[in-house]
Amino acid sequence: MALGFSIGFPLASTAVASNVVAAVASDPGLKEWRRLLFYQTTIVGGEKGIIDSPSFYLDPDGKTNPELELAATLRGMQDAKATAPGTTVPLRCAFPARLEYLVRQGLLRRGAPSLEPSPEASLEACPDLQTWLGHRQYKSMWLVFSSWYPQNPGSMFGHTMLRFRRTDRESDLLDDAVNYAAYVDTENSVLYPVKGLTGRFPGRFSMLSYFVKIQEYNNIESRDLWEYELNANQEQMRKILLSLWEVAPHQSGYWYLDENCSWMLLKLLETGDPAWDFSSKIKPWVVPVDTMRAVVGTPGFVRSKSQRISQERTFRAREALLDAESAAKFRDLIHQDPVEAAATVKKIAAQSHTEVGVAAVTASVEARRRLFDAGLEYVDMREPMVSESAAKGPLTPLRDALLLARKEIKSVPDPLPGLSEGDDPIAGHGSSHLAAGYFQTASGEYGLNLSWTPTLHELIAPPTGYADGLEIVLVRVSGRWFAREEKAVISEVVLTRIRSLSGWTSSLPAASWFLDSSYSTKAQCPGQSGAGSAACSSTSLAMGRGVAGRFFGERLTLAAFWTGEAGHASDPRIGQQFFAGTGPAVELWIKSAGDNGKSGGHGIRVDVTSQALRRAYHGGLVETRIKHDLHAGVSVAESWDLRLGAAWDQRRLNEVGVDLGHFF
Repeated sequence: MALGFSIGFPLASTAVASNVVAAVASDPGLKEWRRLLFYQTTIVGGEKGIIDSPSFYLDPDGKTNPELELAATLRGMQDAKATAPGTTVPLRCAFPARLEYLVRQGLLRRGAPSLEPSPEASLEACPDLQTWLGHRQYKSMWLVFSSWYPQNPGSMFGHTMLRFRRTDRESDLLDDAVNYAAYVDTENSVLYPVKGLTGRFPGRFSMLSYFVKIQEYNNIESRDLWEYELNANQEQMRKILLSLWEVAPHQSGYWYLDENCSWMLLKLLETGDPAWDFSSKIKPWVVPVDTMRAVVGTPGFVRSKSQRISQERTFRAREALLDAESAAKFRDLIHQDPVEAAATVKKIAAQSHTEVGVAAVTASVEARRRLFDAGLEYVDMREPMVSESAAKGPLTPLRDALLLARKEIKSVPDPLPGLSEGDDPIAGHGSSHLAAGYFQTASGEYGLNLSWTPTLHELIAPPTGYADGLEIVLVRVSGRWFAREEKAVISEVVLTRIRSLSGWTSSLPAASWFLDSSYSTKAQCPGQSGAGSAACSSTSLAMGRGVAGRFFGERLTLAAFWTGEAGHASDPRIGQQFFAGTGPAVELWIKSAGDNGKSGGHGIRVDVTSQALRRAYHGGLVETRIKHDLHAGVSVAESWDLRLGAAWDQRRLNEVGVDLGHFF
């Protein structure tokens, strides 16, 4: 071992090489060291530091060689005049977590000379760091999950962050939050996923007041927050803070499927204690809910759980309490000019009671109270107050009138239901799905299906723990084996398939939309009807925007879209053809009342789509394509479902299939 290090570090002194050997002996496999510098194993078995800023690693090859990086760090720390690359900050002050690691391993001695002549290996000579740490005295640490947000591509998967409970503040709104996020430079719905899937957005850690994140997620974006108090002591939290101090000035590429907000936060969390091992439980592709399950599912690691209900959910609950007459008044109120609406509120508050009897008077007062409570929740949702200046928005006259009217009614608001366990993201199905089954076409072909979906959720999957009406599928691969011809083909590759069916109401108008980019051999050949053929293939990008309504207790959703598409078709009859098309589409999504998702209940989900597209090919062919698809999912056991599918056009049923799937 010693010979290996002396060869590996030709520029290092003998003492430094010996110290590295000692570190390997006291930190088996350099496990703690690798965590401090955010190393991870690559798909080919090598190692790579996931921080991309060159100044984070001190050795030129330190990003891929932890041993070389340790030797370079030890050399630098022994020189009290050494500074961090590109700065005038002392190296020991820029990388305090590494300094304390070397001290713990006995490679440097705190307050005394090191194994080679050196000043004190101490953080006391770092006034900026000491001030920063002095202002961050915490008594507990929480892992927070912000629920799915379909209106923003970067937030569809949910988001995780750390919350530190302060010892010097009464309100938890004044806690600190540690966040890792991408710095986005485009809102283009096509470019956004491409850059996100290829790591083209820079990502960074930041620390800010927790109330800012509550305002952003809970109020402005109307996302529920799930908070899990972790079993961490002050020393473990201090180690995390020292690592945060090191990594915060640096950046790394933000990748949707692995090096994302949740993975980076998990790696930061693991710096708190060598015994914490969460990342080994994660699949090669990472979504926030998987990292939540890895942490929360660790026995004894979660002390308590709490929820923060979103502003929108609170408003909807208040609106649902209105009787028919009050609901009509409320709809009129919110569609008036704010000044005019304020006058209406004053009239309602000052109305005389013509009712006879105490019960009638009480009912009238309670109806007005519920109306005012719903109005206040609506105003707060539409115009959140984040500062004194922001409070003077267009709805201020209405807010003031509602507050004055509500003040005259002494009864307390109705209690609202909290988030149910069915909303808990931890309770949802696994984020990946593997299915196998049988198919048969109208032309007599039959055989076996096999599909793998690494991420995340479909409308026919159990809804427990996932956003209602949101489907996100990334990089799904499907194959078929044709029994008669005894051949296997790739039948479909879905790069991105996203559907957001947001219920449209007069008080909360929200658009529904979808995005689909895929390759398929199941598509109809140009100019032909009937089932697809493996001889024909199509690569396409389709988008649609429309509205959706929800009925029967939100068990049924009906959506209408106007769609557009563009792509490339390959057909042995007419060759390679580029095409573009447009037309209307409708979708019906049904959930059974007995659907309780992962728990093994026999819930049923049905998704039916119909569309009529007028498509033009660059070779001159123009055709109208009418197609219908039915997909159904039935929960048969915990983490298992049975799926049925059918496809037909204006003439006949083209294909049917059945698959048994497993979530993991």
